[in-house]
Amino acid sequence: MPRGATQTVLSRKEEVHRLLQFEGCISVEGARRALGVSRTQMRYILEKLQAEGRAVSVAVGRVALWCRDGEVAAQTLEELAAEVRRLLCGFRFATSSRLLRLISRDGKSSKTFSKYVLLSPKAAATMSFLNALLQAVFGQPAMYMGSRATPLYLVPPSCRGAKF
Repeated sequence: MPRGATQTVLSRKEEVHRLLQFEGCISVEGARRALGVSRTQMRYILEKLQAEGRAVSVAVGRVALWCRDGEVAAQTLEELAAEVRRLLCGFRFATSSRLLRLISRDGKSSKTFSKYVLLSPKAAATMSFLNALLQAVFGQPAMYMGSRATPLYLVPPSCRGAKF
């Protein structure tokens, strides 16, 4: 067993750092697909970059977004929140499944969200990601519905005059 980081790990670390510089924020899955490594290897590399101060981790539900710095992370989260507000403007309530359907129908939103999560209703991480965004935008759920206790969020009555 090597005692330190191998040359392969060091070269992958630099590749991931370049990817972070280019993209701003990435998910573990996105970075994993880009480099063709396992999830464990990618998490190890990202944690090494974080220890060096060259990456920041932000948890959104079950998904960890890795960004080049805190400013880019805040900007990315605000971009996602603005997209959620834009999509749900005019609705009375929101659920993560409704939000996913709206994202899938909108080309711009689909492109934005697919950088971070798989847009599938069967992916638990995706639904957790969307639920966390809904909670960040609209606060605590108003109620829970159904046998699966789906959180239901109330959307403010008017978004006229809102800038998107």
